[in-house]
Amino acid sequence: MNGTLAAAGARKTIRVLLVDDDDDDRLIIRDLLVESMGKNVVLDWESGYETAKSRISDGVHDAYLIDYRLGPQTGLDLVREASREGNPAPFILLTGHGDLDVDMAALKSGVADFLVKTQLTAQVLERSIRYSMEHATAMEALREREESLRSLFDAAFEGIFVLDEDGRVLDVNSTAAQIFAGDPAEMIGSFLQDSLIDAEPLAAAERSHQVLARRFDGGTVHLDIYTKPYRFRGRPAVLTACRDISQRVQMEAQILQQDRLASIGFLASSLAHEIGTPLGVIRGRAELLGMKAGGEPVVRENVDVIVAQIDRVSQLIRSLLNLARGDKAAELAPLEPRQMISSVMSLMRHEFSKAGIEIVKELPEDLRVLAAPGPLHQVFLNLFVNALHSMQAEIRTGRPKAHRLRVFAKPGDGVVEIGVEDTGAGISKANHKRLFTPFFTTKDIGVGTGLGLATSYRIVEAWGGSIRAESEEGKGATFFVTLKTPD
Repeated sequence: MNGTLAAAGARKTIRVLLVDDDDDDRLIIRDLLVESMGKNVVLDWESGYETAKSRISDGVHDAYLIDYRLGPQTGLDLVREASREGNPAPFILLTGHGDLDVDMAALKSGVADFLVKTQLTAQVLERSIRYSMEHATAMEALREREESLRSLFDAAFEGIFVLDEDGRVLDVNSTAAQIFAGDPAEMIGSFLQDSLIDAEPLAAAERSHQVLARRFDGGTVHLDIYTKPYRFRGRPAVLTACRDISQRVQMEAQILQQDRLASIGFLASSLAHEIGTPLGVIRGRAELLGMKAGGEPVVRENVDVIVAQIDRVSQLIRSLLNLARGDKAAELAPLEPRQMISSVMSLMRHEFSKAGIEIVKELPEDLRVLAAPGPLHQVFLNLFVNALHSMQAEIRTGRPKAHRLRVFAKPGDGVVEIGVEDTGAGISKANHKRLFTPFFTTKDIGVGTGLGLATSYRIVEAWGGSIRAESEEGKGATFFVTLKTPD
């Protein structure tokens, strides 16, 4: 409640400011107030516009009687200026004669009452002041209650949307705006469903959904969404609460990945023992056979094929062993990823150029991370090769589109996130969950083993980092490699 109005109610003495340039009118109003309120009223007077504005800004009065005619400016101008400053005390407009247009303009300006001087009586004036003050007190209490409820609405731990029956946003709290990286004012009037990727339509029923949503900054976020019927300003609506579960989803994926890698580790150890030794014997016998072949080119050619295929199987077993144990033994050191990534780009520049793909590097020169050069080179080589294959697949569809590989960095608190963004075919929702699963690949037989991303994941995880992907089918993909920075 306004302190001035509350104080006035406690002491039962009302302080009124009259703004009128006619001294005779001042005397008349003074007498009417004394007649109706006696010693319970104190009347102050100002005749000039600017001096009255200064007195009003002091905020010490409980009510204001404002004459409509104040020289070149009007009492309504004074009321509008005072209202912009947030003065809660009521304004009562006085005029020499009744005028409907002035009356309507006064109400729109926030005037509490409109009185004609020629019709003033002690009772009319006293009642107008009393009712206006009571109304102002009630409105101030209502405003404070609304502010308190709005504060609670915005401070809620969950994002909250109020949707109409068509799914249009009628109201949104600050938490929801932060989750979606948007401006609350711009979000009102939009359709929440448009930001949900491959999600069921939100219904006016008590339901829960787990969805992937598109943020206003282009990123994505995993959400738990709850809906229930609601009435908003007397109309049917849908109350929708959402919670960011991206970290939980990522943690669950990491736990699942750990379980898979543990199984792969057991398999790799068994393979290395059970298959590695026989392969070594076969390779040795094949080489011996090749030495005895002498000038038989057909025999020599077939022996070379056998040896090459044995080496391929051996390399696969080594990859499995590396995947199972990670690269924790590699010595970590501060290095500049910009330089290392440049060498990977140089290695693949011909392939990208041949496919008409632009390469963009947006990495600060002073960027440093903790990693081992060889394994990190392998990580980004895997990501670049995958990006190339994805864009080549999109090019083969014949759809006209400019393709680009973009590498950028997002420094954080003690970490840096390096993004590898392509404009390829993207990743389907079903495949997104299996990206880092060993042996999972969407490439043709013979093109990939499905160990590249799984191995990269294991390498970076062994350094205390992480890899995640954001993608929509048909809209390219971005892989984010998070690495620690030197202290």
